[in-house]
Amino acid sequence: IEATLVPFARETVAAMEGLGLGTALWTNNDRVVADFGLARFELASYLDLIVTRDEMRRLKPDPDGLRVVRERWPDAEQIVVVGDSWVDGAAALAGGVPFIAYRPDRAEMAQRGVVVAAEIHSLLDLPAALA
Repeated sequence: IEATLVPFARETVAAMEGLGLGTALWTNNDRVVADFGLARFELASYLDLIVTRDEMRRLKPDPDGLRVVRERWPDAEQIVVVGDSWVDGAAALAGGVPFIAYRPDRAEMAQRGVVVAAEIHSLLDLPAALA
């Protein structure tokens, strides 16, 4: 896998845990790829839930992954999707949850009708965006 870790990803998920906020990964990748990447970058221990294409009926931009998150995390008071792609934003919008865009392509977001609740350019800004 040629994947690289987004700057401050580990620090951010650790901060979310420290703030008492749950974290989930919702990805269109399959479980094998997701588990490999999470192990490679030592992130799995920070996540409360991992939802892959194997658990969904339909992939993003369909919001079906949110169904899985809600079923497996029924006590979640609020769900916010953080992503870097229009498919993340479209899935959040279709699922009725706020979307925080990480380094978005603003033109594509606008073209696709994605409503952005907040925009961040560093994952270190996520705690403040969630406040």
